[in-house]
Amino acid sequence: MGGTPLSPGERYALVLRVPRQQEVSIEDAYLGLAGLTKPVASYHITLVGPFHFRSAFSEEIEDILGTACSRWEPFDVRIGGLGAFEKAGDHLVYLGVTNEEQVVALRGFLLKQLLPHLTPENERVAQFTLASYHPHVTLGLGLSDAELRAILGATIRRPVDLSFRVDCVWLMSQAGSAPWRYVRSFALGGEAAAPCSLDHH
Repeated sequence: MGGTPLSPGERYALVLRVPRQQEVSIEDAYLGLAGLTKPVASYHITLVGPFHFRSAFSEEIEDILGTACSRWEPFDVRIGGLGAFEKAGDHLVYLGVTNEEQVVALRGFLLKQLLPHLTPENERVAQFTLASYHPHVTLGLGLSDAELRAILGATIRRPVDLSFRVDCVWLMSQAGSAPWRYVRSFALGGEAAAPCSLDHH
């Protein structure tokens, strides 16, 4: 915790990072396909967001997040199976979380702690965040109908089935049109938790 100062008006998201070893496997399988690009902030599973804090990010909110995460034990996540959120000419392709129960439960726990302090970015995000959450790792955004068909056809031949240990929750921030950046980390598991590190994630 601690670190980079955060500015009012920034957008935020709470995420689980995909470790570098598994990122390489995803890149090897999918980055050659038209329309798929690696996100600037690396592959991740969004828990909550994007959202705005109702007031400035504060030590109180940092303490709330730190305490909440310390009460949750690390767990294993498995990703695999391609899916899409389809909208004509603007599709999103993702890898699903095949054992999503722990991710959904952690998200619900954190959201309960944070809800008095945040405002979803818009109604679509509010609906996704509050009503129809589906954990996933985004592979590509804004895909055309033809790109979607090509990707779904090609990836049948290159299935991915990956597991990794979740031991940290990360807070991401974006100011204006600048890239998303990781600004805080919160270790799962209390005093026995290993420190969060960008190096091995």
